[in-house]
Amino acid sequence: MGVMKRIATGHMLGTIPKRRFVDINVHVLFDSSEVVSSLDRVTRRVLVFAAMDVRRAAKRSMKARPVGQHAPKGMPPYKHKHSRRGKRSGRDYGLERSIMYAYDPINESAVIGPSNLFGQGVHAIAERHEFGGTAARPNPRRKLRRLGRTGEIRVGGPAGMATKHARDTLRGAVNVTYAPLTTQAQVRRANRLNAALYGPAILHGTYPTRPFMRPSLELIAPRMADYVGKATR
Repeated sequence: MGVMKRIATGHMLGTIPKRRFVDINVHVLFDSSEVVSSLDRVTRRVLVFAAMDVRRAAKRSMKARPVGQHAPKGMPPYKHKHSRRGKRSGRDYGLERSIMYAYDPINESAVIGPSNLFGQGVHAIAERHEFGGTAARPNPRRKLRRLGRTGEIRVGGPAGMATKHARDTLRGAVNVTYAPLTTQAQVRRANRLNAALYGPAILHGTYPTRPFMRPSLELIAPRMADYVGKATR
């Protein structure tokens, strides 16, 4: 009878693509069911001990920095506190808090990583940090102007009741005049001006790798023999 044990790290507890696994495989062959049963109990303890330490190492690798600061390429990502001093928010240190571990008795494995229980947004951010890649997101400053609504009719005009000073546009700090859009020509013009000021409707970004799960597993992996000794006491 063959017995295989595995500790793996991933980004969604329980549903992780195979290519996302970082595996440590140990093959042990026994014929005695009593020995296998005893080994199963020891293996579970070994994997749980290892999973706890991988989780701890991953959390400790994230340094706290102000929102907007990003870790250098190749280093673990920073953790951010979004709420004000003295306040608490569910978004505070979200990536760090999402790291969990679980033992899977069916597959006899331990899985460690950011859980989708904290939302698909955290899961997506974790994957981009660990593996890098590109992502598309809506431009929050772009607005689709419609007939009968208010929109841009002029850029650079004098200050007035209908004119606002817009900062950080693609044209710098400019005055933008708004008015009700009563014709399709005005709608098209407003959408062109909005695009000229704030860029495309969809933003594409490239994310460098900032791994935190694989380095943590590689840090803990040499300690497996110690966990075996601890589990058999």
